[in-house]
Amino acid sequence: MGGKIDNHLTEPPALPKEKAEAEKMIKGLIVDLGDDDANKRMEATEKLKSLGLAEESRGLVLPAVRAVLQSDDPEVTARAKDILSACHDFDPVPDVVRQKVGGIIENLSRGGREWQTIQWEGADDPARSELEPTTGYWGISAKEADLVVLMCESGVRELADTLLKHEGEEGVKRNGMYLLTAYNSSAASENLRKMIDGEQDATARLLAIVALGWSADEKSKKRVEDFLQNGTTAERRAAFLAVERSTDPAWIGVLRKLLESKEPETRYNAAYTLGELTGGKAGFEFNAFDSGENRARALEAFDSWWKANGNSFKIDRRDFIGTVKLSPIRDLDDITRPMPVPQPPVELPEDNEEEE
Repeated sequence: MGGKIDNHLTEPPALPKEKAEAEKMIKGLIVDLGDDDANKRMEATEKLKSLGLAEESRGLVLPAVRAVLQSDDPEVTARAKDILSACHDFDPVPDVVRQKVGGIIENLSRGGREWQTIQWEGADDPARSELEPTTGYWGISAKEADLVVLMCESGVRELADTLLKHEGEEGVKRNGMYLLTAYNSSAASENLRKMIDGEQDATARLLAIVALGWSADEKSKKRVEDFLQNGTTAERRAAFLAVERSTDPAWIGVLRKLLESKEPETRYNAAYTLGELTGGKAGFEFNAFDSGENRARALEAFDSWWKANGNSFKIDRRDFIGTVKLSPIRDLDDITRPMPVPQPPVELPEDNEEEE
């Protein structure tokens, strides 16, 4: 055995350019995971983590690490799991996924006081138009070390499955559903649809609609569009937030039609969501509460932009993933959006009028 363990690695190792040589180097590091020297084991672990996180070497490293998960040496197996977890490759290690999702649920339970629970104001009142999800004064009680599991399909599936079966505090389900709105939860679309159909808590159900927006399958997209067209005010607001999570340009056409809705609230949310999906590149100024003539001019400007750019336009929502408000680890934006209250026009005096 070696002496003092050095657990600090500042520079990721450089892989040889030749694939065969690179594979040879990685194989050597894999062998070192079971070396008698503790420093060598730790160094190999940290190097494989660095290489596994790098895009250019990830494809070579992760398969090699997965291959030793069945090693007879328990330390090699443990180090392989540690490397895969650090590289956010959780699918081959379901026990780690269950452990981390269990940690999420445990921490949500600890922070389940009312003022730390996601609430959707007015969710039960179909007559209310001012409806906003809120994270409360503090953010979600969860650890980033556990939340990384939601970067993979098996993680969001496990969390959605756990929430679907959860019968405890409503705050756990609400906050857990909020997490699924913040991470790409497309792999959990089937469970999300089940929650929408069977969930009794109004806030949790609306958050399930929001989370469904990550999904690209036709069943999920149809559900979201149905809520846009025929839902209650709360369901419609949730559906607009769902569309913000999509990368499907087909939503542009759906939102464009909703700009001509008779409901100012629907027109406003359609314009807001279009601005989010296009990153403001459409450059049109649409006031949902303006006169029909002015709105028509804004629509004409948008149609002109879309005609010129629609065929090549792509929606990129990668920066949207993981934007969840946490406590006390970090404090990021929640999923609320501004909702203006229409004001009567102010009549200004003519320039030649004297002030009294």
